[in-house]
Formats: sequence, C-alpha cells, structure tokens
Amino acid sequence: IEDGGNKSGVPTVNGAIVFDDRYAGKPLVYCGTGAVMPMQLAGFDSWEKNIDAQDRIIMAGGRVGKDGIHGATFSSIELDETAPATAVQIGSPITQKLAMDFLLLAARRGLLKCSTDNGAGGLSSSVGELAGISGGAVVELERVPLKYPGLRPWEIFVSESQERFTLVVEPGKMAEIMALGQAMEVELTDIGHFTADGFLDVRFDGAPVARLSMEFLHEGVPRKILEAEWTGMNEELRIYQAKNDVNGLIERLTKSIAADPTNANYILTRGNLYDSHKSQFLLKKKYREADSASALAEADYLKCLEISSNDTFANYSLGALYLQQGNPIIEKINGLNEKK
Repeated sequence: IEDGGNKSGVPTVNGAIVFDDRYAGKPLVYCGTGAVMPMQLAGFDSWEKNIDAQDRIIMAGGRVGKDGIHGATFSSIELDETAPATAVQIGSPITQKLAMDFLLLAARRGLLKCSTDNGAGGLSSSVGELAGISGGAVVELERVPLKYPGLRPWEIFVSESQERFTLVVEPGKMAEIMALGQAMEVELTDIGHFTADGFLDVRFDGAPVARLSMEFLHEGVPRKILEAEWTGMNEELRIYQAKNDVNGLIERLTKSIAADPTNANYILTRGNLYDSHKSQFLLKKKYREADSASALAEADYLKCLEISSNDTFANYSLGALYLQQGNPIIEKINGLNEKK
C-alpha cells in the first residue's frame, strides 16, 4: 500500500504493522482512504450517476492479464499450498497515476457521465454495477486489450486491477475523450454499450458468453433467515424495549443498577439510551436541570469504564460523545489519561 500509494501520488500519512498469531495463515490488511470532491462537475451534481441506453462502455488504464483472477475470492479464504498465485494483482502504480490524472481532467471537462474501478470482480463487477442504472449492457470481450494472448473469455471478464477503470461516455463525446486519452498516454478501449433491456449480455467474437437477468444479478442472491435471541437483559427489560418505552426502560435500568452497581452491561445500556434520546431527557423535572442528557450519558460511560477499563463499547461510546461536543474533547481525553 505504501509503495504503490506513494508512487501513484497518494501520500501514506499513517500506518502500523501488527502481527498476531491468529492471522498466521491469512494476513489481513485494513486500508482507509479519505477524499473530497466538488459539489458540481461541468454543471452537474458530482455524486449523481446517470446512464442511458447507447452510452458507451470504455475501459481505461492497465491491460488485462491472468493476475487478479479470483482476487476477491482469494481475500476471503485461508492461505495454503493450493492458493492460486494468479489471484494476486501485479500492480503498476505509474499506470494508475496516469489514469488518475486523466480521470480528473476528463471529469472536469464533462466528458464522463460516471465511472467505477475494476477492483474486486473486474469488468464483471464494474459493468454489472453500472448496468443496474441503465437497465442492461452489452460487452464485447474480444475488444478488451490484454497483456498477452491466451486468456479465456471468463478470465477477461473477472480479472481485477486497481489501475483499471470502467467509464460511461456519451456517443457524442467519444472523439474528444479518446483524443484526451491519447494525449495523456492512457489506453482507452470501447468494449460495448449500455442498454435498457434488463440483461447483462456478454459476448466474445459474437458468440454468447453469458446473458444474465439484471434482476437476478442484483436481487437473486438467496437470503438467509436466521433466528437469534438476546439474553443480555432479562425479560422485563425486553418488554420495555418492545413497547419503545424509553423512560420506563431507563427507570427499570436505574433500579437494576441500584441493586447491582457493578453491572457494566446495565450501566452502558442506560448511557446509550441517554445518548441516543437526548431530546426526551433535556430539562426533565425528574432530573436536575444541570444534568443534560449528554452529562448523564458521560457519567454512565465513565462509571462503566471504572468497572471495566477495556470495555470496547464504553470506550467507543464515550469517544463518540466527546466528538459531538467539539472543542472540549482534547481536555477530556487528557483528563482520562491522567486518571489512568
């Protein structure tokens, strides 16, 4: 991440490497990215994705190879001697940087209707996702530029890469965007068009590869129906929850806490109720006017942490509460550190 990110112009501002024996058979990487974008681009809202039938499907960036095939599947399985080497993408940060600069300029000039990356699932995912907006698509896989010959149609369709993108371009803007790509040394290829017939139609040299209903593609996944029972609170408290009686639930929790002052679960639950229902508790007669809902929540979170200093939910809830309050957060966190 650091090597590829820096080469492609994305600074690595923070990071840590932690090894745990439980992940010896499967390294796990978390990577977060923050970005900003203008409210409008070329006079259109930047977050809107509009696609019409006959809009062109353009693949931009790196060519397709066997590397990256089943990368998404690979990331969810345990590594052993049978793990496929082809699942790991062979990155090209220079190609990614060129493509990124091209995309920024093309968007500012209004040449793109929308775009998405060819990460997990490659073209199958990006085109399949975008086709959900128009209602269908036709993909001609023989047009896709390859790193080398010999790839089968399904391999072309699912090979993934972070420096490859799928663009949506109006037919009337094709000449301009192709010229821009050539000038910026970014390979652009017209691989098909969007439709509104309700199908993702994938072909190779005119022969059918797949024809999937868009409804099935997006809504056809079987859903599991699971039953669960929460036993963290007694039946009486669950009755208050079922009735959405927040005040009654808080009063019952308060009695339970009085009877069992070290029950961190009850204390944290009451604090969360104060925190998430602030408008119901501000300046209520049953509480002192100085005790706002935030102060009541804070007191419960702190009490919970006194009982169990490593309680993840209490730490998270207290941090979120302080963030809502703005400026005092640093002083309060420093105060907690001093107490510890």
